[in-house]
Amino acid sequence: MIAENYAPLRVTLAQLLFSWGYEVETASDGLEALAKVPSFDPMVIISGLQMPRMGGMELLKAVSERVPQITFIILTGDAKAEKATEAIRLGAFSFLEKPVEADRLHMDLRRCLEHSQQQFSVEGSMGFVREVLSGEGRCMRDR
Repeated sequence: MIAENYAPLRVTLAQLLFSWGYEVETASDGLEALAKVPSFDPMVIISGLQMPRMGGMELLKAVSERVPQITFIILTGDAKAEKATEAIRLGAFSFLEKPVEADRLHMDLRRCLEHSQQQFSVEGSMGFVREVLSGEGRCMRDR
């Protein structure tokens, strides 16, 4: 998912990700993105830092509380060290400066997806272990 208030960048990023083979949903701000998360179910959100109604940091906090497996790439035109540090502390995977370099974004996106897949795999395994230990797992019930 791409959450970016600047329409030309949002459209360009969406076209770029689509050309790389990704399914893409877009939002013009954090509130719109937050509303679309349940139906789109993104693994990664690429979000602008400064947006009207809800910015990237607020979106990161809100999504992390609800669906912590979603990874974030934060985009900014003002790459101050303290903002990058805060974003990473809040759980952002990457913090990129605008204008975005396509190769760097592609590399970070692939790393984000690998990270997300590992998290989903670990969580799924832990759920299976809990089911087996509690006797609720299908393999335990079938015996």
